[in-house]
This record gives sequence, C-alpha cells and structure tokens, in this order.
Amino acid sequence: MIFRSRPLLFSFFLLLASLSTSALAADPQSTGMFQPHFGNMPEELATAIAADKRLLVYFWQEGCPACAQMEGEVLSLPKVKKLVGERFHAIEVNILGAVPITGFKGAKTDEKGFAKGRKVSSTPTIVFFEKDGAEAFRLPGFCREPDFMAVVSYVSGGDYKKTSFQDYLRYKWPDTQNQKERGE
Repeated sequence: MIFRSRPLLFSFFLLLASLSTSALAADPQSTGMFQPHFGNMPEELATAIAADKRLLVYFWQEGCPACAQMEGEVLSLPKVKKLVGERFHAIEVNILGAVPITGFKGAKTDEKGFAKGRKVSSTPTIVFFEKDGAEAFRLPGFCREPDFMAVVSYVSGGDYKKTSFQDYLRYKWPDTQNQKERGE
C-alpha cells in the first residue's frame, strides 16, 4: 500500500514546488507601474523632467522572493501606482539582465553593469534620482505599503534634502497607523 501511494505523493510535492516557485517569480511589469524603457538613462531622465516628475528605478532580479513580495503586496496596489505615477517616471532594471543601457553620463553597458555601477547588489532596491541624474534616495529591500508611501512622499516633497527619513516619519508623516505601530 505504501508503494502505491508514493507516485501520488511525489506528484503532490512536484505540484506544490511548482506552485511555490511561480509565486516567488518576480515580474515587475505585471504590476502595471513601470514604463517600458529602451536603455537610455539620459532619455529616461528627460522624459521624467518633461512630465515634471522625477526618475524612479526599481532594481530587481528573477527568482527574488523579496521582489515578488514587494511587487505583489505593494507595487501592484492601485493607490501606490497612482501616487508613483503622479510623481515619478518609474522604470525597472534587472540587476542580472543583459539589456543594453546607456548610463547618465553616456557610458554604454548592460543592466548588470548599470546596477553594478550604481552599487546595487541586493534586490529589491529602489533608487530615486535628482533631475541631474544624481541619486536622491535609496530604498533597499522590502518595505510595507505605508512605509513605501511615506518614502514616495518624502522624496517627491523634497524633504530628503532637509531631514532624515526617521525624523520625517516621526514628525511629518501623517499616517496615524504608522504612529500606532511605532508605539506613539
């Protein structure tokens, strides 16, 4: 009896493994938040400036569980997409990708080289850029939706130039749920 159920048990585990692998597959385009890009950062920056926005680059990699979580729980939410879309020109870069990219200063590389040049080695990492291509703020790793919304407001409002993010959350961010969670 035990031998007859083994193939069924094995099939069950294969099915379970394939389901969990697909749940962890990162696909930033599935969020509907990122604009297609053609690998030219000066043009991406010019597009953002022409729309009176800033540039946001989401660095990710295939098979990254934290990327899949960020995309599924945060970046695909309608209110997040709306706020980011109003304030940023958002694109994605695969840190292991081979798509050719022209950097902000004209250097030719690929996605992997661009990420390495920006010193992005873990995913997800979101980098917000100044209008001159300088890095304004970096958000490494997964963060929950209320915290991400705070980061978007912090950067788009220019508060990152005046105060630390911790002080911004403590004294300026109006999200009372965040305040409750911090014990205030």
